[in-house]
Amino acid sequence: YQRRVHGTLSECLFFFAMRVVSLLCLLFASLGSAEITNQAVSRTIDLTSSIVKHTVEITIGETEDTSFYLVVPASNLTRLAFFEAYENDETMPMEKVKTPSEFAAYSDLQFFKVKCQESCGEAEITVKQTYIRSVTPFPNQKTQMENQYAFYFDDLYFVSPYATASQLTDFKLTSGELLDYTKVENEKIDGSTLTYGEFEETVEPFTRKPVFLHFKADFPFIRCPHMKRTLTVSHWGSVRVEEAYVLEHAGPTLVGGFDRFEHQRQKTVGHLQAVAAELPLSASNLYYRDAVGNISSSEVHRLDDKIKVTLSQRFILLGGWSTDFTFGYSLPLSSVVNSSARHVLTLPHSPAVRDVLVDAMDTVVVLPEGSGMAELTLDGAPVGVERSLTSGRPTSTFASTDALATDSPQTLQVTYSFNVVSMIKEPAMLAGGFFAAFAVIMLLGRL
Repeated sequence: YQRRVHGTLSECLFFFAMRVVSLLCLLFASLGSAEITNQAVSRTIDLTSSIVKHTVEITIGETEDTSFYLVVPASNLTRLAFFEAYENDETMPMEKVKTPSEFAAYSDLQFFKVKCQESCGEAEITVKQTYIRSVTPFPNQKTQMENQYAFYFDDLYFVSPYATASQLTDFKLTSGELLDYTKVENEKIDGSTLTYGEFEETVEPFTRKPVFLHFKADFPFIRCPHMKRTLTVSHWGSVRVEEAYVLEHAGPTLVGGFDRFEHQRQKTVGHLQAVAAELPLSASNLYYRDAVGNISSSEVHRLDDKIKVTLSQRFILLGGWSTDFTFGYSLPLSSVVNSSARHVLTLPHSPAVRDVLVDAMDTVVVLPEGSGMAELTLDGAPVGVERSLTSGRPTSTFASTDALATDSPQTLQVTYSFNVVSMIKEPAMLAGGFFAAFAVIMLLGRL
């Protein structure tokens, strides 16, 4: 009986100890995830164009965790065109995840899990985001010499699942002229920058407070409702890229007519004179034209790592006006096509023109005559295409939406088969035809 009681007590103590250890492990795990804090946050929101760019500098407090979460309000996801995080100037692995169980109450936020190079403790993180369709012109009509204004809405604080000890937010504007904006105790205007903070009291996790600006928008609201990008591959040595644009000024509609003399005397606020494009250093044979013909008002600057092209319009664009043009260039075949058992064409999937949102982009890939069926992928994911023949050349077409030139565009890869012997088929047929014709002529001359 004593042995049985002693054994029972030992078992109870053992299970009790295991239960305590389990509870302590859970406690330490929860403390480990909760101890992440944002020691300091500095946000810069660039409102100098209709494409809004966020740069967030985050200093994380002491922690042994090797990953952390960033969040984006679900209502902003459709307007988020670019999102990356950097540590020591290197891109950090980022994964879109479901709402973690410990944050189940915040299902209105989209969570992104970011992995640090080692421990996240005291790491300095840079987050870059680009938003589209976030600036709304108001009023939506104006005369030529009136100023142009716009609304912008955002959060006063950096939305984070972690407490933030110190933070400030800078709104960069084209000028310091604001009709109205959210006023708090700690805000100031310095030149063309509106600053909120520095807030040195701790901001609790998931704190949100709306902020709005009604400011002078001295920039054009440019959009491209449609663009056709044609990639023509020639194994004689080059890949030709041609982009056909339709540009619209989506800012306040011009009322009361346009006076060119007044525009020359005092530049019209918000007009578009030119757009900028960026090309690889290997690009050559550039051309820029419209329905009238060649447009000579362009400038090309060769930089250390790219070619920058300024494409000036035949006439300025004001609210409600539109234009169309075609811009093209050639790339060496060896720089974009890897040839082995099969040929692989690799190019960025983005327009060359910067800071212009393309609502709908059709990409057309034209391969050499005699090529096998092409397989297209975007960042490794297969793309559904429409196939056809263009003068005997296999053609693949697919559509995409909300295309925007960013620092890290998607990668388009086209894998196809091609027999180099096919290149000499037509020249051989042409030479054979001429030889046969001359042979017949010589034979007839001897009769």
